[in-house]
This record gives sequence, C-alpha cells and structure tokens, in this order.
Amino acid sequence: MEKRTSDIALFEYYGTPGARKLCHLAKKGDAGAINMMARHMAASLPDDIYVIPVPNASGTAEYTLRLAKEISRANPTIRVMDVMRGKSRMPQYVAKKKGIDIDFGFRKKIARTKVPDNAYLIDNVVATGRTMMKLREAIGKNLPVLAFAVDRTACRYGRELRKNCFPGGPLPDSIVKRRVRLR
Repeated sequence: MEKRTSDIALFEYYGTPGARKLCHLAKKGDAGAINMMARHMAASLPDDIYVIPVPNASGTAEYTLRLAKEISRANPTIRVMDVMRGKSRMPQYVAKKKGIDIDFGFRKKIARTKVPDNAYLIDNVVATGRTMMKLREAIGKNLPVLAFAVDRTACRYGRELRKNCFPGGPLPDSIVKRRVRLR
C-alpha cells in the first residue's frame, strides 16, 4: 500500500474530560454529540477531500455515516463516500475482552467503486486499530484515519496491535493537543 497523510486523533478517550461520554452518546445516535464531534473533526481536515465512514458492528455505517454527513455540512468541500460494508458481528471491544478473533468481512458496497487517494477513514474512537487495519486491507489503500478520540491504553497495551494503533502512522503520543473541555 502507498504512503499516506498522517492519521489524526483529536482527543484522548480517557484523558480528555467528556470525550468518552461524547463518544458513547454519538454511538447511541445523539444528534448534539455527533454535531459537536463533527465540528471538531471538520476543522482538522483539509479541504476538497472525501470521508469514508467506518462500518459499525451491524455491518453498515450508521452513526459514523451521520458523523461523516455532519462533517460535510460543516465543510461543504468535504464529500462523503459510504462505500464500505462488513459482516454483522459483535462489537470489537466485546470480542477483545472475550479473546475472540472476529471476522469483519469488510468489502466495497459495489466492487468496482474506486476509492480516491484523497480520502480519510472516519470513526469516533480508535482503540486497538484492528478495525482500521482490516478496513485498509479491504480497500487496498493505506488511507489516513481521523478519529475523534483514541484509547491510548489499548493502543499501548492491547494484545495484538500495540504498535499499530494507527498502523504506519504516528504513535498515540502524537494526539493533537487541544485545550478544549467537552461538555
């Protein structure tokens, strides 16, 4: 896979006050949480790019698609590509706790869809990085990731991908430092 722009994580999942709660609310579809995350994420992306929402445990992008659409609303030069699907499965954090290796089954929604080089994968939280790694393999491109938050403890101490929280990207210590308290 080719070289890419650096991955970005805006906040620490446990270390930034309010980040964990906001991520949980977004996962439940809370519009206010999704809007707040989208404003922060849109401000961190370059213009004239595509964002690809990460499929959820259902196999489709649900709250991540809403997040991607809100990012596009915040910056109309950013376009959404909902092109990936996966198998319906248990959430990765549950599988990790149970020691189960799950099959994400990621694939393009339409096999011949071309994913541009100026695309970012969008998710609310990156923990072990396994989802992103499998998604990049399915796309066949080493696309950069923009995550609202990163779980540094999982990145450092996760059993399988300790050094690959953001495979090929910066170490978890290179989280964008912001003096923003989330409410």
